[in-house]
Amino acid sequence: MKSRKRIWIATSALAVAGCVSATRIAPPVSELQSGAAFPQQLERGRRLYLGACGSCHAPYAIDEYSLAQWDRILPEMVRKTKLDASDTDALRTYIVASHEYLAQTAP
Repeated sequence: MKSRKRIWIATSALAVAGCVSATRIAPPVSELQSGAAFPQQLERGRRLYLGACGSCHAPYAIDEYSLAQWDRILPEMVRKTKLDASDTDALRTYIVASHEYLAQTAP
């Protein structure tokens, strides 16, 4: 139930932001092309991105930061949210797959 509340908060923040599309902030797993990841892992990573990350601040558009910047951001955010190694891996996998998708579909 707590997870649903966080997703609701994140979704509400997206609606308020309005100027950035939800697909750019957190692309749906169905849109991602990642042969290295299982859809369940990507879905878990997306839920964590919207839930754990969104519990402290509105989620940022994934392509707002480079992958090198994400490599510097994630360790601190993981520490703050107390994610375990499995959740951290799912989150990182989702961010990388989303970043690649957004780079390929950019106008």
